Amino acid sequence: QWAAATLLRQTAASAVALYALPGGAAGGGGARVEPLLRSGRLPSSAALPSGEALAASLAESGGLYVPEAAVAAKDLALPQTAGSAVLQRCGDDAVLVAVSERSDAFDERQREWVGRVAALLAS
Repeated sequence: QWAAATLLRQTAASAVALYALPGGAAGGGGARVEPLLRSGRLPSSAALPSGEALAASLAESGGLYVPEAAVAAKDLALPQTAGSAVLQRCGDDAVLVAVSERSDAFDERQREWVGRVAALLAS
């Protein structure tokens, strides 16, 4: 909960969630990955797609910034009100997601905050 509270206070995020990745120690099978933790204005229906595409995009950079999440909302199952999102890998088996209604919510500094919190969660 401290991770979600920190990101909700220190960034423009309106919602934060932690998801287990399929194949990781905490992951499971299935078509969608359900959140382990959800905080803020994130509907209960929000889930990430399981699949190699998400894992591959996070494996290359460790994170993914979606400046116009509304375009990717179908693929990432983000809320329809999402304007931007930051997805950051937490070790090998989880991903931290910060979502905002604003399309310009996450500048470089705020994306670094999400990365730092994800690193702390992974350790």
